[in-house]
Amino acid sequence: MEVVRIPLQEDQMPTEYIDVIVDTLKREPASTPCVFSCQMGKGRTTLGMVAACLVKEITITAELR
Repeated sequence: MEVVRIPLQEDQMPTEYIDVIVDTLKREPASTPCVFSCQMGKGRTTLGMVAACLVKEITITAELR
């Protein structure tokens, strides 16, 4: 398990960290479980979950082709 800490402000678009999130997710196989926690469970957690879903969907689709 790899822990990646990304310092995000609540209710602000993390423009400088989106590439870090996506690159970290792309390095893992699509079958790797992901856990996101921002200690509030609101916007920052949702951002991580949506990014993971999109990257995993693209990875699975590419593997099936």
